Amino acid sequence: MSETRESDDGRVSFTDQRRPTDPTTTDEAFELLGDYRRRQVVTWLQEAERPVAVAELARGVTQHGGDTTRVRLELDQHHLPKLDEALVVEYDREAGTVHAGERLGDLSELVEAALGALE
Repeated sequence: MSETRESDDGRVSFTDQRRPTDPTTTDEAFELLGDYRRRQVVTWLQEAERPVAVAELARGVTQHGGDTTRVRLELDQHHLPKLDEALVVEYDREAGTVHAGERLGDLSELVEAALGALE
């Protein structure tokens, strides 16, 4: 998985052998959460606590504005595959469903912490 090494000058280096989009690394987590729609998906699915249809998810994340059809296409073609690859969601494109992946909770905690810091 990963190794921590200390150099002669006392600096700690981190060698990460996980998948490039593994959200347990800080850079990847912030990359995944860097998009407003992906943050909405993480929050919405965490609250839903059940598998949902992509159409329902699109309606849910556009409650405060946005074109549901356009958002559904963005989710289907870009955001959900990216979150699926990172194990944040499990996305079944053929069935048109999405549900929490094993790492959803990790990103949900980051979103909550960031929003709490802004209040």
